[in-house]
Amino acid sequence: MTMKTIVVVGAGKIGSTIAEMLAATGDYHVTLVDRSAAQLAAAELPAGVETQELDIA
Repeated sequence: MTMKTIVVVGAGKIGSTIAEMLAATGDYHVTLVDRSAAQLAAAELPAGVETQELDIA
């Protein structure tokens, strides 16, 4: 089975939790994006979840 690529926008409590849950399944390659580098750094994420600072506005 091929891993699907998912981008979760927003590294707050909800976005971080969703990214963590998706990564835990082993079915997804997860990237968490947020405009705040500090928010990304504060997120407690498992290994394998990539982060990217990105301002979409």
